[in-house]
Amino acid sequence: PRGDAAGPSAEPEADPAAEFGMVELARMAQRLGCTQTAILEAAEIDLGVVGELPEDMREAVVMQTVSRVDLNHLRRSPPVAPNVDETVLDNLPDDIRDEVIRNDAELGVGPAGDDETATFIASLEPVLREEVLLTAPDEIIQALPPELLQEAQAIRAQHTTRQAAAAARAPQA
Repeated sequence: PRGDAAGPSAEPEADPAAEFGMVELARMAQRLGCTQTAILEAAEIDLGVVGELPEDMREAVVMQTVSRVDLNHLRRSPPVAPNVDETVLDNLPDDIRDEVIRNDAELGVGPAGDDETATFIASLEPVLREEVLLTAPDEIIQALPPELLQEAQAIRAQHTTRQAAAAARAPQA
């Protein structure tokens, strides 16, 4: 049980790491429902060391280190989009992730099962739907109904073909 001051029912606490203004770390903390300091502590990064890093490279160094650490134990809030798998959200570009979260909130339904995930993906506008089907982890894609699975496979094949064609056209060094 988490009864510490950072628990969901506690009043907001000061977050010393927030003073460094690291945008990606702030987003990660928001997604996890914890403080930026908690993330740094989980990654065994000392606040004093962060403060000594040059400002122009601080966030890159911190995020590189944090990316190697499992932070799931810090997750304290319900998923921001209960109808979409967290791994899908984490792999989307920020603007698309925000739109997915908004769309999910508008649906206003409970936690996802395979049917809800498929319904949600099917409800997206074509460009967003294509991005989700292209970037979703394979385990999510494999759990989709046959028609969405085929669509995802077609989108991925087309993307791979485009990448190969672009690589073939690129000048050789």
